[in-house]
Amino acid sequence: MPAVIVDLKAWKASHPPMLRLWVAHNQAVAAWWEAYWNLWFKMGKP
Repeated sequence: MPAVIVDLKAWKASHPPMLRLWVAHNQAVAAWWEAYWNLWFKMGKP
């Protein structure tokens, strides 16, 4: 696990802020779509 943490810190240090922002944006979009589909199926849609 420590190796993973070090790798993550190294990745953050080696990538520009805009790329990190883009990754965070993609994660937010993915979470939104997951919530959207969960609601869609709960409403009984095919």
